Amino acid sequence: MGFKIHNNISEGNGGDGFRVNVGHDADVDMGGNIARRNGGQGFNIVSLKDNLVTLGLKPETPDIELAKAQKILSEKSGETIERQKSALKGIGFSRWLSKGAELSTIISLILQSLSK
Repeated sequence: MGFKIHNNISEGNGGDGFRVNVGHDADVDMGGNIARRNGGQGFNIVSLKDNLVTLGLKPETPDIELAKAQKILSEKSGETIERQKSALKGIGFSRWLSKGAELSTIISLILQSLSK
């Protein structure tokens, strides 16, 4: 999935001028945008995987494993967190979590990304 961001102005924000959270494997086409006098970065594009890594997903997690988790969670989005955790554990997804990572938090972020 891809999207375009063209001909926008971001000025005087306390944070990033443009902050874009993208899901797995997204194409972003940007052009003609102006970001000035913002408190953070002018343009900050963050992937779902980058966000998950900050929560404890191992950086070396293959994209295919994340895609499997997304597919399972999309199918189980209406079920309890315990059933969702069990489903991910059933495919061995826990091996991609760092010590101390909370699977419930990872699930929550994946589900949020699917609902956008």
